[in-house]
Amino acid sequence: MKTDKKNPGDKFIFQDFKKLKVSFLTNLRNHESINYTITKASITQL
Repeated sequence: MKTDKKNPGDKFIFQDFKKLKVSFLTNLRNHESINYTITKASITQL
């Protein structure tokens, strides 16, 4: 199996972040502060 520069699991973790981001954006009115935190964390990971 090939190994990425970072851990091979990073790509899957990033996909999970994207799913969470979409989920929170869908419920933005109910999770605005949480969505902001998740989005900020995702940008930091990039």
